[in-house]
Formats: sequence, C-alpha cells, structure tokens
Amino acid sequence: MKIADLLKNTCDDYSDFLKVRKYLEFFVVDFEKALPTYMGIVVDLLKMTPSENVRHIEIDIHSYDEGHIDILGVTPDGAKNSLVFEKWEDWLGFDIPESVYEVRVPAMIMGLALAEMTCMGFTQDEIQKNKEKFVKALKFAENKVSKGEVSSVEEFFLNVAASTV
Repeated sequence: MKIADLLKNTCDDYSDFLKVRKYLEFFVVDFEKALPTYMGIVVDLLKMTPSENVRHIEIDIHSYDEGHIDILGVTPDGAKNSLVFEKWEDWLGFDIPESVYEVRVPAMIMGLALAEMTCMGFTQDEIQKNKEKFVKALKFAENKVSKGEVSSVEEFFLNVAASTV
C-alpha cells in the first residue's frame, strides 16, 4: 500500500480524519492552531498524483530520545534517509511495507507521516526555503570541520543548539 492509499483510507472522510487527528495532536506542537492548516493540506494531498517511487518507508523509534519517532525512506539497496524535505507527491508514492502495519495502526502511521511531511513547513515552497537554509548551514558546518575548528558536523550543531538554550 502507498501513502496515497493510506491517506484516502484514513482522511477521505472527516470521521476517519478524527482518528488521525488524535495522533497529530500527539506529534505536533500547538496542534489546535495548526488544525485548519492540516485540514487544508489533507484536501490538497487528496488531489495530488503520487510520484512513481522505488523507496518504501520505515518507522524508526530512536532509543536515545524516548518518544522521538521518524519515518525514514529506504532505497532498494537498504540505505535510509530522512524525508523531511521530500516533495509531497514523492511522499504519496512511498510504499508502506506490511511490517509497518504489524506494529502501528493506520491512523498513527498517517498522523506521523503528516507531521513529518510538515515539520519543515506547511507549504512545499516553505519546505524548499528551509531546505536551502539547511544546506547552507551544513556547508558552513563542514567548512568549520575542514578548518579544524570542530571535530564533526554533529559537534558543530550540538554547540549551536547548546548556545541557543
């Protein structure tokens, strides 16, 4: 089953969307303010045509941070990557393996997918702008590593995060 199919099965009807909403409330900060935006996004997604996609998704629960859950893209050769900057048509084309359904209910999977799809913005333009900022910051961090100012990109971003708290 593709994400597009799951979307139709869990959000095409408002009573079904209420089940997804329950999970969105858990995954999204200030969800009540964002609810109208999510409803609009669902309407837009239901109109989109999914891209042909050879990847599938995997749900990853990070042990280092209980409760932090990611949906990762998995390529045919098994490489995993973040999907936060993916185009929504690509998201809709991702396959959901049966193994994901063995441990998660459909409404939770869809709520998690919607939260992950929008964690970098509520429009595809906003997501693209944030991707450009991220790439710029990553290049800056890599430059700091090459100059020996920090030992790794991870260390650079941890230092930045620590200085903003």
